[in-house]
Amino acid sequence: MEKSYGIEAARAKLGDIADHTRATGRTVNLTRHGRTVAVIGPVDAVKPSGGVEVTLYFPHAELTRVLPVLPRKGETLVQDVELGPEEETEAHWSVTEVQWHMSANGYTTVGVSLDPVDDHTKELVVRLEAERVAAARAHSAKIHEMRESIRANRPGPVDETPLRDALARQDEVMRANREPADRATET
Repeated sequence: MEKSYGIEAARAKLGDIADHTRATGRTVNLTRHGRTVAVIGPVDAVKPSGGVEVTLYFPHAELTRVLPVLPRKGETLVQDVELGPEEETEAHWSVTEVQWHMSANGYTTVGVSLDPVDDHTKELVVRLEAERVAAARAHSAKIHEMRESIRANRPGPVDETPLRDALARQDEVMRANREPADRATET
């Protein structure tokens, strides 16, 4: 079988081309005016030209990542997880669901739901969730402490009596210094 076919010629032989690529493991290029516009081949042989941006929904967090291909339900993803400055481990996740959302403006989002595969990853989820809750509580306590500090350092009510007295004296002085109005200019 040939390495490339024109699009029009490939239409009639598409089934044969697909069977050939599956059996041989080789790819076949589809061309238009001599330029490759598409590739038919076994899933493992065809490499994507870019990545797919997906939101990964873990039991303890959400992460947006660019993956080389879109994972399928039942596949396993391996993730490196940093537990501290010197500690790192692997977590194994099973793809339980792949969701697509296509908006009217052409923007597409892909969500992948994941569940832990092994006991190590399940223990890791419990640990990460406990750390997240502890960090949220510490943050909340810090905010509460700052609010209490602001309340304790807030100045008391201002006594406005001296200010009112000063304004009244200033008004009296201004009235006393006012020149008499010229009756001819008033009318």
